[in-house]
Amino acid sequence: MTTSKYPFIVISVHGFPNGRQRGALSLVEMLLAMAITGALIVGVVTLAKVAEDTFQTASTAIEDVQVWKTVTRRIDRAIRRSYANEQFPGVLVVPRVAAGFSFPETLVVWMPADGKPADPTGRPRLNELVFFMPAEQAPDELREYTMPDSQAVAPPVDDGAGWRSLVEQIRTNTALPSILLTNRLRYFLLGDQKLGAVRFYLEMAPSIEEWKNSSLSWEDLSWPQGLFAPDRGQRRVRIRIEMQLAPSPTTAGFDAPYCRTFIGSLSFYYTLQKENRVTQ
Repeated sequence: MTTSKYPFIVISVHGFPNGRQRGALSLVEMLLAMAITGALIVGVVTLAKVAEDTFQTASTAIEDVQVWKTVTRRIDRAIRRSYANEQFPGVLVVPRVAAGFSFPETLVVWMPADGKPADPTGRPRLNELVFFMPAEQAPDELREYTMPDSQAVAPPVDDGAGWRSLVEQIRTNTALPSILLTNRLRYFLLGDQKLGAVRFYLEMAPSIEEWKNSSLSWEDLSWPQGLFAPDRGQRRVRIRIEMQLAPSPTTAGFDAPYCRTFIGSLSFYYTLQKENRVTQ
């Protein structure tokens, strides 16, 4: 009798009924696994979408802030280099009248070359002025205009009609040099006119009306913080700026999906001489 040199190996299987192994998942287990996997995928996709939207919103917000800073820095630069006297307070806001409403959308700054005006005690020349306002043909553009070839004297501060006429000439004269500050200014329709959503507000203490009012004594003028002496005093000039920026130049109309509103202010002081006060 031949005897095998390999003994029989007995394998004992534990943990399965009747000692048999399962070869696959049941239908219930497979459906449960698919549901869990689907939920995980939906969660990951949702998180990715939220992260993408958050990044896009943050990027747009940062870009809008940079545009706002560019505009205000340009205006601040002009105001810091401005010249003011008793005849002209350094800056002036000229409103635009449309459909019976007044819109203060033009800021005028007296910025003579090297800070030396042609007439230090009088009114500025037109070539010494800088105009910040929306463009006529493209109301989504905020531009800085100058009149380098004009030696004419600017109208008196209280001549509203003269200033509006001057601004209208600048607005319609496409040959004048200008600098584009932004082309994302929101605009809206009023009748047949398109108006940019930028506003300038001017506050002065003492005001021009007070300065010319003969019924007010020198001491009764609204000197800020009481900054005056018997022969001179300090006038405070404050400019408030409001501007709405559209997401892009192609969506700058009134029906833009969203716009960001920015509000800021600038101020400065200069000296008024009592001997130069002319009352009415």
